[in-house]
Amino acid sequence: MEVKHIYAVDENTVFVATSAGILKTLDGGASWYLTTSNVLTLKYGVTGIYARDSKTAYVTCNFPYSVYVTYDGGAFWQNINMGSQVNAISGFGNTVYIGTQQGLFQLKESS
Repeated sequence: MEVKHIYAVDENTVFVATSAGILKTLDGGASWYLTTSNVLTLKYGVTGIYARDSKTAYVTCNFPYSVYVTYDGGAFWQNINMGSQVNAISGFGNTVYIGTQQGLFQLKESS
């Protein structure tokens, strides 16, 4: 399994994008579970991860130029089409920054 990206929310909660899908731990790595099928990594080419907390996370993909967001810890992922290649993602608190070939976008989520 190839590890592509890692984002630690805190010492216990970590999201990892792999060739098998998005993995998550809530106990500092003692146990891991798959939050998605492999659709986000193998089919769409994950380019990054940002997680606000243990329930809200964003995964950027190069095809179809999208960001996928989960609000339930990874059980369901919703597509946000960005319209151009996504190169980077970061955030702080309720603000998410997404870098694309067309520039920088800012998403503000409610708390």
